[in-house]
Formats: sequence, C-alpha cells, structure tokens
Amino acid sequence: MVFIMDCKHSFKKIRNNIEKSNQSKKPRCSKIGGKSIVWRQWKDAFHWDQSRFSLPLHERLTLSHIELDPASRMRNHLAEDVLDKKMLFMLQSYRDHIIASMEGQELDNGTPIDSALRLLQHTA
Repeated sequence: MVFIMDCKHSFKKIRNNIEKSNQSKKPRCSKIGGKSIVWRQWKDAFHWDQSRFSLPLHERLTLSHIELDPASRMRNHLAEDVLDKKMLFMLQSYRDHIIASMEGQELDNGTPIDSALRLLQHTA
C-alpha cells in the first residue's frame, strides 16, 4: 500500500485552521503547550514588519497573505509563505522586539507569540 500526502494541501489546511483559531474558542482555539495559536500573531508580526522597515524581513508577504478572502484561502503558495523559514525568522525578530519593549517586566509565561514560533519550527 502506498500513501501519498499532498504537503501543499496540508500547509493550506494548517494555515486555514490557524486563521479560524481564536480565544473565544468559536469555532476552535488551537494550542501548543497550553498556549493559544491565533491568526492575530501573524497579523501583528506582518504589520510590525511592514511599518518598521523599508525593506521587510519577509519580502514576499503581502496583505493577500494576511487578510484572507475565499479565493486566497485556496492558494497553496500563500499558505506556504506564511509557514516557511522566512516567516519563522520574522516572528523571531518580532519576539525580540516584544522582549525589548517589555524591558523590566516579568516574562514568566513567555511572549504572546511563543506558541506561533513553536508551530513554525515544525513547518519551516
């Protein structure tokens, strides 16, 4: 028996489920290690990257990657771009920015994007 898995489709399913994930748990709230994974983490990092630098860290990301409509939800390449190594690097940089801006405050529970980083370490 041969089992062939469409990786691009799997990435799209992961991205679409993250987009649906929210704190109100309607329809669901995805978690890693007890910490929520929500699409807001990707949106915040994207807007930080776009506003902070003249040359964004993830140069291929556009608003179409983040503000999904029914057509963009079906595009595999958009899903791959938000789950790749460049996105991991961008989120790590955004995490460093969050830590620097919270200087002097306790980070016992980590940062709000630690769960997203853990997910991207597996997909990148």
